[in-house]
Parts: sequence; C-alpha cells; structure tokens
Amino acid sequence: MENSVRMPVFFEFYGLPGCGKSTVSHAVARLLREDGYTVEEPSFKIDHQNIIIKKTKKLTIAFWGYCFHHKTYQKIIDLVRRNGYSGKELFTQTVNVFQKIKTYNEISSTRIFIWDQGIIQAAISLSIKGRISACDNYSVLLSFIKQKTRIISVFIPATIQVALERMGRRKTNYSRVEKVNDIKQKVKMLEKFQEGVVSIKGISDKPIDSIVVKNTHSIEEQVYDIIQAIYSFMPI
Repeated sequence: MENSVRMPVFFEFYGLPGCGKSTVSHAVARLLREDGYTVEEPSFKIDHQNIIIKKTKKLTIAFWGYCFHHKTYQKIIDLVRRNGYSGKELFTQTVNVFQKIKTYNEISSTRIFIWDQGIIQAAISLSIKGRISACDNYSVLLSFIKQKTRIISVFIPATIQVALERMGRRKTNYSRVEKVNDIKQKVKMLEKFQEGVVSIKGISDKPIDSIVVKNTHSIEEQVYDIIQAIYSFMPI
C-alpha cells in the first residue's frame, strides 16, 4: 500500500562530519520506502556516485544555475564569498548550495526528501571560516526557498573523537575534513563545525520541527528512534 504526505517534507540531517548522517539517513529512507512512502535522497544520490559522474553533474548544475537562475545563483555566490571563500572553494560551495535550493524550489509532488547534506549542513559548512554564524547562514538560505514545504531537522550527535574514529575507518573522503592529513588541523576544523552545530541547535524561533537523536554508538538504535519520531509527526 502506498502512503503519501500532504506537502513535500524535507528531513535535514545534520551534525559533525563523520557522525553518521549518510549511514543513518539512508537506513531511515529505506524503512520509509518499505512502509510505502515515496522517498528521494538528492544529496546521497549525487555524492555516492563515480567521481567523474559526480563532477559532471555538478558542472551541469553550475551551468544551469548561471544561465537560467542567474539572480539566485549570484545571491548564493555573494553569501559564500561573505563567508570568506574564494577561488575553487567559492565555486564548489556555491554549486553545492545551489543544488539544494534548486531541489527545494522545483518540487511540486507530495513526497519525502531525505538530506544527509542539506541546507542546514550547508549553513554549518559555510560558517567554519568564522565570518558568519551557521544560524545566520541558514536564515539566508531559507529566504531562497519559494515553494511551500515542511522542514524537519534531524540532529545526529557525536563527539569530535568519535567523528575522527569513524572517518578513519571510512574508505571515502566525502568531507573536506578527511582531506586534511594533519590531525591537529582536523580537530580544529571539527571544533569549527561543532560551533556551527551549536548555533543551529540554539535557534529559538526556528521555522522547522526538530528531532534530536540519543547520543549512542548504535546505528540501529538511532534509526529506530528517528523512525518513531517521524511517525509522531504523521500525517505530514
């Protein structure tokens, strides 16, 4: 039996790099599909592909944004630049953010979207240079979304030590923290991410519902808790 939601619903997973966002969110998406919901995973779908395909898709997104959504694309460039990015980093961050805004604004069907790297995580990632807080970045990113949607944040807790251990066991290097070889520099970057996480968690008048997962090493327990919390929001 197919289940449905009243409007597009976006579950935004966020936390430190290596906290388990992709693993947990993908498991949650699978269980929701098994229960009959139509679920999309936009960021997981792109990030877990061949590097050539991934780069080609991101170049296509950049071309599309610059040519057909120039006003929004330029505003995103300006935000990324104000956060202290330039050169290749400016381009990469801009494309990453635009891809998420584009997805939000082009959705008309009633289905569930699971982001392991959505606009909340983008707001945190932009903030690590210390120019603008994650909370302020998030407010700006929300202003780019024109569609009527519902956003539910899902916080995946992890200490810096746990994040380092998990990244050390991974075979991939999706996070820019993983691309840094010096352990002290890794810790410094994770501390900046932690500041961003705290900033987002501290939003008092947030226009989003939220799910906070228990701090546990068990992925199964986290997935179970999230599924139970999601069903508490139903019908959505």
